Amino acid sequence: MATDGHSGDAAWCHNRARELRAKGFTWAQVVDVLALDRKASPLRLHRLAHNRSGTDVVDEINQRDPANTAALRVQRLYDYEMWPDGGRRPSVWTLPVLARIYQTSARRLITDAVYASYGPADQGNLDAADFSHLDANHPRRAAAPPAEPARQGGEDESARRPWLGPGQAAESDEVTRLASSTSEDSVALFRAVVQLETEPQRQETLFRLALGMGGVSGLPLVHKLSPEERDRLAGVTLDPRRADASTVQIFKKLTEMCRHLDDARGPETVIRAMLHYRALVAEMLRDAARTSLWQSLVRVYAELSQFTGWLLYDVGHYAAANRHFQEGLAAAQEVRDIGTVTYIHCCLTHMACFRGEIPTALDHAFAARGWASQSGSPLLASYTEQMAAWAYSLEGWEVPTAKAMLRAQKLLPDTLGEADPPYLYFVDRGFTVGFGVGCWLRLDRTKRALVESADAIALTDPLLARNRGFRLLDRAGALIAQREFPEAATVALEIADLAARHSSARLSRWLRNLRDQMQPWAALPEVQLLDEHIAAQHQAAW
Repeated sequence: MATDGHSGDAAWCHNRARELRAKGFTWAQVVDVLALDRKASPLRLHRLAHNRSGTDVVDEINQRDPANTAALRVQRLYDYEMWPDGGRRPSVWTLPVLARIYQTSARRLITDAVYASYGPADQGNLDAADFSHLDANHPRRAAAPPAEPARQGGEDESARRPWLGPGQAAESDEVTRLASSTSEDSVALFRAVVQLETEPQRQETLFRLALGMGGVSGLPLVHKLSPEERDRLAGVTLDPRRADASTVQIFKKLTEMCRHLDDARGPETVIRAMLHYRALVAEMLRDAARTSLWQSLVRVYAELSQFTGWLLYDVGHYAAANRHFQEGLAAAQEVRDIGTVTYIHCCLTHMACFRGEIPTALDHAFAARGWASQSGSPLLASYTEQMAAWAYSLEGWEVPTAKAMLRAQKLLPDTLGEADPPYLYFVDRGFTVGFGVGCWLRLDRTKRALVESADAIALTDPLLARNRGFRLLDRAGALIAQREFPEAATVALEIADLAARHSSARLSRWLRNLRDQMQPWAALPEVQLLDEHIAAQHQAAW
């Protein structure tokens, strides 16, 4: 029982924690909620949430150190809990022990400011001390169904299907940073939830779902779901075995929303949510038996792997992007999802072309063509021809490029057909003409590129901000090749505006390259205006 001179406060925290735990909140989530009403350190709130007295906690710590090499006194624990408003900073050896006792991570026991006060080596030790898997409400603690008869020797689903990935613990540092959140993030999320929902039960459901989808970035997504959809999804996050056909439809709806958000605002708006979302589906697959539902979940997982791979590629994390693409490819092949197999090969072609890895690009372009021929989708076949044309143009092969673009135009349907994957909604006439412009530009057919670029821009949906940015980049490049520098700088102004609103690192990188090409004419008024405009945007961003 927590009796340390604040019995009323302790009782309130314990009762509130008990309510939240009954609703499936983890200890970390419970403390995030308590922090909204009680001004105290995360370390103290964790103890109160567990209804532990200082003496009780100190006794357990000292029992874990039977040699008594680092005995802790109760007053010292209270000093740690007061920091940084008083007392002293928690020792690095104590925090991991407390994390185990409180069934959380050492990082969650301190604020960002306190964490920043430790050196790199100590921060590494704190990052490694994560015992949240001990929490009975942790998603990974859900009981698994009986094993399939076909499984032998205790082999789990991850071992049998490596495309499920090694789990979040084995993610690269760059992906871990993108997916991670802090207690401050959770507090910001809860405040945002309170603004959106007034009914307490719906607040808690929305909070838990958004937290599982990456925090504040996931809130707009889950808020667009109906209350019934939220309740169903919340149940699945607590017990992955509750997934059913309607859950798959919710997943498809969420993925579609994320794709459109990425189109309009860029990868940073959805990447954290998508990484968490993909991990949730992977967890379901580890526990699922091979049924028609399993097949549907694998298709969802393959699409999510493609999309997270694309997002990682667009922010410049190429190795992580490639791993997600490859895992999605293997998953799609297992259930013979020909559309997604083809699309991922196209994405790998895209990334290889962007990085100048022409042999790799050609390999994936040829593979995509082969798979597309089995798909029955004219739209998919058209897209694969566009990818092949890009790879050909990088090699300077004009005739194969022209033939591929001609096939792409002929195959392109006016509307999506039954066999066309719905996620290829962006492959329309404007996209295809625009892809050709880029090819002509790389082949030094600048006059043709300049003429067709006007049509490409006019045909591109303004909501596809990144695509419009690249169409404008091609036009500006053609203008520079034609020595129309003032007009090129004027076009670059619009690109700069798009890059300021859209978080694509590729778009920003190519804008910088475009500006570098203008450097010999930096004295032109139009180029100076562009420089001033970009500088003002950077200042506003800071």
